[in-house]
Amino acid sequence: ADSAHFANACGWVETRNGEWVDAIIETSVVGESVRGLKVALSGFTKPDLNTQYVERPDEQIQGKSSLWDPSGTYFIYWQESMKRWAICDMVSLQLARSGLAPGWAYRKDSQHFSRASSWMEVWGKGWRDCTVRCKILEGVVRDSSPLVKTEAAEEASGTQLTASQYRTLVRKVYEMKNPTKLSDLDLIFEKYTDREPELF
Repeated sequence: ADSAHFANACGWVETRNGEWVDAIIETSVVGESVRGLKVALSGFTKPDLNTQYVERPDEQIQGKSSLWDPSGTYFIYWQESMKRWAICDMVSLQLARSGLAPGWAYRKDSQHFSRASSWMEVWGKGWRDCTVRCKILEGVVRDSSPLVKTEAAEEASGTQLTASQYRTLVRKVYEMKNPTKLSDLDLIFEKYTDREPELF
């Protein structure tokens, strides 16, 4: 008898003996049907990244659901340490799960990847700007992150990471892949002062 959702227990009427009367019913929600987000990205130089991605709510990486391409090779995920979205491949999945920030491309700000076109992508040994288009094919964007001002302009090295951030990432890689060499890191960092991107 009103415009409320049908699962609400009040507001129902039924016919009894040819007359409409208030119905006394009990409802409960047993399950929820939510279709995940499905998007199509285009505009990257690397053709493999220009494809559809489907949300996998059960595959959370760094606190948010990830989206995967049809082959299961590339995925969009949230880089918590950098406060941005990025695209990575299966080879680096464990690094992404551990909190590192690997990727082939990343957003230049903290907005949801579907909302704007400002991306950086791998280009040789550096990064370059690219304009990416995102088309939402299914679902609704459920983004709880606040709007954040776009990061500062690119440094001459072509990246937005600071020397300290690079050192943190390199240290995490060594912890995972070669812990016996951790004692050598200070010498390595000294050798690569002001050239930290070359290490990573």
